Amino acid sequence: MDSFGKRLADCRKTKNLSRKDLADIFNTSYTPIGKYERNEINPSIEAAKKLAKILDTTVGYLLGETKDADLFNDPKMLQRFQDIVALPENQRKSLLFNIDHFIRSAKISMILKSLPKDGVTISYSFFLLTIIVVKIENSRAIGKINQNIVNKVSLDLLSPSK
Repeated sequence: MDSFGKRLADCRKTKNLSRKDLADIFNTSYTPIGKYERNEINPSIEAAKKLAKILDTTVGYLLGETKDADLFNDPKMLQRFQDIVALPENQRKSLLFNIDHFIRSAKISMILKSLPKDGVTISYSFFLLTIIVVKIENSRAIGKINQNIVNKVSLDLLSPSK
């Protein structure tokens, strides 16, 4: 598992900052930055928050609470999360509901595409049934746009392999 220091150094390097550059922005000397990166000292909570903000990541990532470096180092992705959190609750729930169904449909599609299409196996039948259930849920709850996605997945699954 990566340490705070390694993650801090990785984020700093991703932003093309030297220790001195980061220290200047952080309003300190480069010595504490080096000590953080070598895990000789731990920053305070406030310092960790400030470092995360400077490096466009999260304290959770720096502390090792998540392994998704790209996700939490990507300012656009962080902005999307912030935008979703800022939505009124009913709109946020609706958006997350649609995202959850889209992800589930995509995962099922990937699984089905990996199965041989030279006969209807028990597994294939089970997953085909799952697609039908998702299709019914989508038609009831999500609407026409996502229904078109499910229809395409269903057609892809039923077409002969290429």
